[in-house]
Parts: sequence; C-alpha cells; structure tokens
Amino acid sequence: DADFEYIIEEEDKIKEKLQESRSLTRFTKDAMLLIHLIKDYYQGNYRNIPYKTLSAGVIGLLYILNPIDIIPDFIPLIGYIDDALVITLCLKLIEKDLQKYQAWKQNPEQQQKSI
Repeated sequence: DADFEYIIEEEDKIKEKLQESRSLTRFTKDAMLLIHLIKDYYQGNYRNIPYKTLSAGVIGLLYILNPIDIIPDFIPLIGYIDDALVITLCLKLIEKDLQKYQAWKQNPEQQQKSI
C-alpha cells in the first residue's frame, strides 16, 4: 500500500521525468494509464488485475522515480537508457492487462457493474 500511495503522490514527478527525456517521452501515455490503474486498484474501483501485473507496474514506476539509477540521469544522451529499458520491460509484461483496464476505463457500463 505504501508503494501505491507513493506513486499516486508522485504522479506529476513521474510525468515530468517521462517528458523531459526523448527516450522516455513515448512511454508517457502508457505510464499515466498505469498510474490510473494503480489509483483505481488502490481505491477499490478496479480489482480485475493479477498481482504480478501490479507488481511489475509498480516496480517500473518506482525505478523511474528513484534518483539512484544504474546509469545516472544527468549523463547526457545515455542517462535515461536504463529507465527506458526498465519501463519498456514492465509495460511489455503488463500490456494485455493494461489494455483490459483501458477498455474498462472507457466503458462506463462496465465501471458501474464492477462497483
């Protein structure tokens, strides 16, 4: 729960970091969708998600937030490569579940059924 709360609190910081680097910008949409999934899960609105999916998503987002990286972010051109690799792997692992969540999010009738 603490990790969920931390990610929710740091949503703006995640978005800012994703947008400040060319290698991470392309992940902004999926990462923000992932944050919304975590919020809906945490609030009890959406529970149709395997725990391994939540874990992979949380790990990816926490890695982005962590100032201590394998390759420090301040190194020009290559500083965000490790962040991009981690978020790519995490998003690939959860792709199908993220798509199911997106379909649920776009369908108000499904949202009402799950409440």
